[in-house]
Amino acid sequence: MTKFRKKPTIIDAIQFNGENINDVKAFLDFNTVIQYDKSFLIKTLEGNMRVSPGDWVIKGVLGEFYPCKDEIFKLIYEEVKEGVYFQPDYTDVNTKKEYPGGSVSFLDYLESQGEIE
Repeated sequence: MTKFRKKPTIIDAIQFNGENINDVKAFLDFNTVIQYDKSFLIKTLEGNMRVSPGDWVIKGVLGEFYPCKDEIFKLIYEEVKEGVYFQPDYTDVNTKKEYPGGSVSFLDYLESQGEIE
C-alpha cells in the first residue's frame, strides 16, 4: 500500500453552534439548506448531509461544501492567523516566492517547521 500526505491547503470553515444558522447560511451563499429543530441538511457533492450543533461546515478547494464533526476537524485542521500562512509551490522546491510574511522557498519552510534538517 502506498502512503500519502495531504497537501497544505487553506480552507474556509464555520462552526455551527446551534444558534448561528443565519451565519452558516451566509457562509453557504444561501445554498440549499433544509432546517430542522437543532440541525439542518446542506447540499454536498455526495447528496444532502446533516449538520448538527458542534459540526463544522467546510468550503472545499473547488467551492463545494461539506460537514465535518468537531473531533475530526481538530485532528486535521489548525487555525491560520491572518497573514501568517504559507501556500507552497510544488513545481520547484527551491523557488522563492513572496508570501504574506516574507520570501521563502518550500524547502526553507519545511526546515523552519522541523519537517527536514
